[in-house]
Amino acid sequence: MPKPKKKKAASSTVPLAILGAGVVALVVLMGVNIYRGEKAAANQMDRADSANCSPSPVRMSPPGVERIPCKTQNHVAEGQTVAYESDPPTSGAHYATWTNPGFYKEIPSKEKLVHSLEHGYVVIYYDQSKVTAEQLTAIEKVAQKYRGAWDGVVAVPRSDATYPVILTAWEHSLKLDSFDQARIDSFVDTFRGRGPENPVR
Repeated sequence: MPKPKKKKAASSTVPLAILGAGVVALVVLMGVNIYRGEKAAANQMDRADSANCSPSPVRMSPPGVERIPCKTQNHVAEGQTVAYESDPPTSGAHYATWTNPGFYKEIPSKEKLVHSLEHGYVVIYYDQSKVTAEQLTAIEKVAQKYRGAWDGVVAVPRSDATYPVILTAWEHSLKLDSFDQARIDSFVDTFRGRGPENPVR
């Protein structure tokens, strides 16, 4: 009697195509998870930075603009002096009152100017000894043009050994080593009305 043929054991090897697809899927999944983890970490850092301070809504700045992240925006008693992270300041603790838009020949308190930045104002510091009369008039025109409650411009004097004009907005600063109307206009257009308290643009 012929012996019955033995059944071949079912093959346990996975076809290479399926195996390759599985590896690719695993790599893609790992990449997605790494990206999500990095994004979550970045968001967590942003939240930590702004835990005590509302960040500027502006994310893209003109060339040369420095961003100085804020750490607090608390009110302090009128008359109290605040040590700021930058000079001139771009954020921080401040008085409950602020400097209204306009052109000034006397220096308001830094603590009031910082509150103006919180409102979405741009502050232009000018050194009268380093700008011409024509340039000074141009700065004054900008300050007189924008006088909104949440998108004004304040121009104030400042004696500076290096920079004739410095512009500040909430968390941002642009220091000009010479008068440049185009860069002044670009900064004002980018940041005016974009304060953390009530952005209107």
